[in-house]
Amino acid sequence: CQNETELSHAIQDFAGRKLVLIDTAGLGQRDERLQAQLSLIRAGGDRLHRYLVMSAAAQWSVLDETVQSYGEQGIDACIFTKLDEASRLGEALSVAIENELPIAYLSNGQRVPEDIARPNPRALISDAIAQARRTAKPSETEVEMAFGQQVANAR
Repeated sequence: CQNETELSHAIQDFAGRKLVLIDTAGLGQRDERLQAQLSLIRAGGDRLHRYLVMSAAAQWSVLDETVQSYGEQGIDACIFTKLDEASRLGEALSVAIENELPIAYLSNGQRVPEDIARPNPRALISDAIAQARRTAKPSETEVEMAFGQQVANAR
């Protein structure tokens, strides 16, 4: 959509749908053209909820910077994608919790809309804990076994 009238017509065309997602055309948070698109979406008023879509596979610092960048625009909630690619969910969950950002949807694959679902908080936390246990820090003995003499020489 290029203007408020086009956006309004598009919203009317999809009025009977349960969920309609409007993408900002892949613009990064540092792209100046993004501001124009976000202003257009804000012009949609209360009919539109603003969800920040982020990869659950991203590092905490990237996720936090993204939330901080878009936070000024007014975010209602977030959507975490690529849960199937994330080795740790804890970083994504931490960013959402620390920024008091509700998680509206999750995506666990590339098929849209089949792979989009509402989060199950208990299952999400259980998955995060299980992943953390699998990727826990190795003990000193495990490091020495993996790197042998290099560790002993480093002391």
